[in-house]
Amino acid sequence: MRWDEGLLPEQQVAAAHIGSDAVLIAGPGTGKTHTLIRRVIRLCQEEDVRPRDILALTFTRAAMGLLKQEARRALGAEAELPHVSTLHSYALSQLLQSREAITTLPQPLRIADDWEERYIIFEDLKRLLNSKIPDIRERFARLSADWQTLDADAEDWDTRYADPEFLAAWREHRQLYGYTVRAELVYQLKRATERIEGFEFARLPRHLFVDEYQDLNRCDLAVVRAVVNAGAELYAAGDDDQSIYGFRKALPEGIRRFAIDYEGSRRFDLTKCRRCDQRILDIGDFVARLDPRRLAKTIVPWPDARAGEVRLLRFDNDAREADCVARICKWLIASRGTDPAQILILLRSDRHRVFSGPLSLALRTHDVPVAVNVETEGPLESIAGRGLVAFLRLVLNPRDSLAWRALLELRTNRIGETTFDQLNEQARRDRLTFAGALQRVRRAVEDLPRMGGRIAAEVTAIEDTLARFPALDTSSGETGEAAQEALAQWLQHIAAEVIDDLDVRRGILEFLEATTQSTGCQNLEDLLRALAVSDEMVEQELDPTAINILTMHKAKGLGADVVFVVAAEDEYVPGRNAGGDSEGDERRLLYVSLTRARHWLFMTYCAERRGQQRHTGSTAGRSPRTLTRFLQDAPIAPEPGLDFVERLEGSKPV
Repeated sequence: MRWDEGLLPEQQVAAAHIGSDAVLIAGPGTGKTHTLIRRVIRLCQEEDVRPRDILALTFTRAAMGLLKQEARRALGAEAELPHVSTLHSYALSQLLQSREAITTLPQPLRIADDWEERYIIFEDLKRLLNSKIPDIRERFARLSADWQTLDADAEDWDTRYADPEFLAAWREHRQLYGYTVRAELVYQLKRATERIEGFEFARLPRHLFVDEYQDLNRCDLAVVRAVVNAGAELYAAGDDDQSIYGFRKALPEGIRRFAIDYEGSRRFDLTKCRRCDQRILDIGDFVARLDPRRLAKTIVPWPDARAGEVRLLRFDNDAREADCVARICKWLIASRGTDPAQILILLRSDRHRVFSGPLSLALRTHDVPVAVNVETEGPLESIAGRGLVAFLRLVLNPRDSLAWRALLELRTNRIGETTFDQLNEQARRDRLTFAGALQRVRRAVEDLPRMGGRIAAEVTAIEDTLARFPALDTSSGETGEAAQEALAQWLQHIAAEVIDDLDVRRGILEFLEATTQSTGCQNLEDLLRALAVSDEMVEQELDPTAINILTMHKAKGLGADVVFVVAAEDEYVPGRNAGGDSEGDERRLLYVSLTRARHWLFMTYCAERRGQQRHTGSTAGRSPRTLTRFLQDAPIAPEPGLDFVERLEGSKPV
């Protein structure tokens, strides 16, 4: 495959650029990822750039997998591939290369994953600080924000931190368990580039690609700048209208200031949208233009696009809304032949499934297949999955404190919070790790009255299980697919030892295999790191046989023939985020949601919400509800939703 095969002229120009830093401004459906991939291929085919000299930073494993797949197809199955990574994974790899010079982090460098944060770190801090999980989560978010915004760089930050009690408790806990949290990885790399004399990036790229540049925060931008200053040529891609991760301190100003930050850089624009019909682009453009600071840009539909259908439907209450959404879906499937999988229903939030519950019930009542994809947990979040991961970590490091704690938490042994607190206190008092405290109790059960014998028995049972594991043979020096196959076969043996349920085991192994393939892991250490630094936003897997209900954030990157934006009320969008920068995030989130649609776009809102929904939103418990401020002056008139549905079902013009 040639690099320019099938590219539009504007995509060819953007992909062919070389010789200076550049930014690619690409709206929804304009082929941003496709263009990035072709530029990587061109560098290898036409400019004789070695793949090892190319680094592409993406935000998801799915994007990583796509870039690698296309590069392999173009360069050949046996060819060396460019290095593709998430920013957190890249930061971890660089920190590992410099670990001997890093004295501020527990060694060996061990990243706590989401489950360990929630069920070990947060739970311990909750009891230690006599608090509650939401409070601990909020306090940790404030700490993370200081890293992301670089407020932690302020002089004497440690002594002036607004919550010293939490900071001290967390630092003590991390020493007991020997972990680093994912949220600080990029900040720690940024610190290393500035504070370690003679710091050098391992495998410094000649060409640096950064996808979704608008989603970088100040700390991320500083690390990218450091790589460029070290000698890399930067090619950034994104769209400030689609910056929706303000809760991670994403900074749309980063892409807006690109020409200032990178003097002499070039800007390229992709303007032709293959996804959205004209009216859908029009309503999206209206919402985007509400931001006077956005980058000026043009986006037009593909020449063969339709006019498109856009409807703003008003309902008396949520029960009527759910029923009518289901009836519209049934009509589209039965009368228009729409594939159910080509219908997305998007929600701003769905805590306790207060929105998806009534919607899915209404759809099933009308015999419409539906899948709810909100707050989903991956196979590794199950008890069996967590247990397997903990055992794998102990294979890698028999003194991994978080892994020991996880297994003791998961096993049926009547060991509870009081015992864990006692072990933590012993470890703190005697300057041991949690794993060290376990071994001491095993040797002297009397050190832990009442529960010492039980702890000793559990430690012995876990070690007996580990002893039955076959060794992972790495002596052959195999690499690439051969190494991945050897790892997969070994994992099958380990899973058979610790997971009895065949279906559960199969699902977990399939997930691990997919992770190995998408990240290119060739050994156990790399696989465990990949699992730990995966983005906290779970990548959405849609049901290919049903209508999918999901949150707006999880819809980014998706597209469907039909999209419903349900509960488009001011109480939810912007809801409690009204005012300031947070309101901008909500407006952009709505823009992203609207532009997922190809041909049909339905926006629904209610005058009243009852039952559980009554107690949601910024005016919980009160009525009436109002249309979101971002659509109140839109060039589309609201219409009674029930009347519209009855016209559809009566086969009258709509």
